[in-house]
Amino acid sequence: MDDDRWWWSAGVYAILGLQPGEVVPTTQLLLAHRHPDDTRPTGGTLLEALAEGEPFSHLHRIVDAHGATRTVVVTGTAVRDDAGRVVEVTGDLVDVTASVAARSASDANRQISDAFSSRGRIEQAKGAVAIVLGLDPEEAFSLLCAASSLANVRVRDLADELVSCLADLDPRADRRALVSRILHLP
Repeated sequence: MDDDRWWWSAGVYAILGLQPGEVVPTTQLLLAHRHPDDTRPTGGTLLEALAEGEPFSHLHRIVDAHGATRTVVVTGTAVRDDAGRVVEVTGDLVDVTASVAARSASDANRQISDAFSSRGRIEQAKGAVAIVLGLDPEEAFSLLCAASSLANVRVRDLADELVSCLADLDPRADRRALVSRILHLP
């Protein structure tokens, strides 16, 4: 790979927001499209592959010629001559932006659904803490959040534990002591 000649398909040009023949494909031009937050891993992977001939595969973001951010997968492998020198690198650049966006939307929807399903339990716990400790609802929620952070558990998990323990508690038991123990209060 003594020279810096590249051949890009029309699809690669399109992913980069360019037209075939509009620019001369080079390593630097390809690297110039890297997303600013993704420069180190991508550049290192590609340059190492070109220098050492190692196969590579990398998921990263690029910024096309129109300023749009895309998520791409780039894969490649070296072709060596009879002496073992890297003479060519072949590979693919695949735009996975739509798939990543769909997955992100699906994950976000699931998280929102989880949040709504746990909201009732958190409200129950907040009410219980407010009544047992004589706090207003905002103070009770702040206390739940602080205890969650201190214990390094999600608020909804702490709320589940608190509500379950209170539900199973003997009516004669000390609710204040139970709430204090679960929330790690002095």
